[in-house]
Amino acid sequence: MQESVGRGPSDLLTQEACGHDTLDGLRATIDRAPIGLAQFDLHGRFLYLNDRLCEILGCDRAGVVDRTFQELTFPDDLPRCLELTAKLAANDIPEYQLHKRFVRPNNAVVWARITVSAVRRADGSVQFFIAAAEDISEQVAAEQARRTAEERARTALDASKIGTFRFDVRRNARDWSDGLDRVFGGAESVTLEQFFEVMHPDDRRHVMTAYTKSVTEGVDLEEEFRVFWPDGSMHWLHDRGRTLLGTDGKPHQIIGAITDITNHKRMEQVITERDAQFRTLADTIPQLAWIANNDGARVWFNERWFAYTGESIASSRDFGWMRVHEGDEGAAVLARQQAAFRLGAIWEETVHVRGKNGEYRSFLSRAMPVRDAHGTITQWFGTNTDVTDAWAARVEAERATKARDEIMAVLAHDLRNPMQAIFGAAAMLTVTVEEEKRRRQVAIIQRATQGMERLVTDLLDMARIDSGAFSIETKPVDVAALIRQVIDLCESQAAARNVALRAEFSDAPPGIEADPGRLFQLLSNLLGNALKFSPPNTAVVVRAAASSRGVEVSVADSGIGIPAENLPRIFDRFWQGGGQSRAGVGLGLAICKGIVDAHGGRIWATSEVGRGTTFIFEIPRLPGSIAPRRG
Repeated sequence: MQESVGRGPSDLLTQEACGHDTLDGLRATIDRAPIGLAQFDLHGRFLYLNDRLCEILGCDRAGVVDRTFQELTFPDDLPRCLELTAKLAANDIPEYQLHKRFVRPNNAVVWARITVSAVRRADGSVQFFIAAAEDISEQVAAEQARRTAEERARTALDASKIGTFRFDVRRNARDWSDGLDRVFGGAESVTLEQFFEVMHPDDRRHVMTAYTKSVTEGVDLEEEFRVFWPDGSMHWLHDRGRTLLGTDGKPHQIIGAITDITNHKRMEQVITERDAQFRTLADTIPQLAWIANNDGARVWFNERWFAYTGESIASSRDFGWMRVHEGDEGAAVLARQQAAFRLGAIWEETVHVRGKNGEYRSFLSRAMPVRDAHGTITQWFGTNTDVTDAWAARVEAERATKARDEIMAVLAHDLRNPMQAIFGAAAMLTVTVEEEKRRRQVAIIQRATQGMERLVTDLLDMARIDSGAFSIETKPVDVAALIRQVIDLCESQAAARNVALRAEFSDAPPGIEADPGRLFQLLSNLLGNALKFSPPNTAVVVRAAASSRGVEVSVADSGIGIPAENLPRIFDRFWQGGGQSRAGVGLGLAICKGIVDAHGGRIWATSEVGRGTTFIFEIPRLPGSIAPRRG
């Protein structure tokens, strides 16, 4: 009994998956399928089986409906079937395949290759099992025959499907034969003419040529050809003869044997068709597929391997495949493969494979053993699945999780400090009598409360931006006046840092339709950031001018600058400037971008480490905007 466990369970549409008409049509199609198909429940009772399975089991549906899968199974094969079915029910394996025997009502035994998979409910429990069965009695018989000693096989063949003959060349007649009538189905074939008459027309010419050479040149012959029996059936024959020379040195007899090889040819055709199906399937799957010997030498690759790597079969086979791995990875992969292959264990690991464009991508490589009828591993079938994007997503998820943890720590810190200040100041109020001290404690509470309010406001704004609920209320805005208001607000902060703060307008910037409160918030954030990172005795300059779309405003400082590799991330939420000292939770620039996006504008930055940073945003001129002022 052969078995294997693998991926890709069989699929049958259920009542829930399609309508009654579709299901009826599907059942009709399944009934005509060339393989046996069945549904059965956890107890082995049949829920459905098609006509082909009835033929394999040697009975009609009525003879099966009251019997279970177990009752029809040959007793010696039943324990393993139950074991694999239990594993399948427990979801330990995705499906299983094995060769087993069924007992027909007449006690005849038929071999079948069955593939069993489970259809599960939403909670993962088994709804029913699906089995596909192929009658492999002929294959099993052929395999058993091949395992029999060569002499016994030859003796059995001689007794049934081999005919021997002696043909007299001079008389053009057969002198004697033994069993020749069996391989010709009783057709008369005494003379060469009769022999060629029953032959398939497409084979007649090359066989006649071979016989002509034998009778004229004395060479031996060996040919395969087709003949038609009197009942109209076609059979393949193998003719092998030795030409004997007479005393005159000329051919006078051909002695040989003709073997019926019809079953062999049919098997070859089945193998060829299945090989073609396998190759088609292997070329269709999205993975890079390959077959290796036990030593790791690869003997076959699917088309996707060649399409991705740009290699040829000549450069890839044997151990040439190692060249597409990064650095010394190929040798290390081979060593680990060989270790797993020696143990007969499934091999799996992530490797890096070079594409024809020179780029290395991450692939999950997996190999499973292919066993013969005796359970001996003959080859390994492997696949490489591209997991580069999944790997990157995992790294990004880990980075996001780490960032979230860091931000939660920052939030806890930034909320705890003002709360402690509030608690301390409130406690002092209860024991402070002097009015001046009481005013100072109240001021501390107010500042701490304002800081907490700003943090909560930023968090709420970010939540609205993320959810798409962030909105603006537009009205005419005098951009120059708004810039001066923000500068007036930030003057004390700039003076405390000994930083100059000024506005420069090459021309009166145009008025626009915008949300003045949100623009004030945007400019305040940008100016606040510029002041935080500006050294003493420098200046922060705000400029505004008309653009092709509306108005463009920039805030430039002479601070420490932002490394080029960090510029793409500056508007990410919670970004805090890498190695720079922490200032806030990193929501300010993300909110700035949200405000600009809400106005249909754009925002960007230029920077040079050690020389400063300039943030620029553009707000488009909407219909009905105010015309630019002059003078």
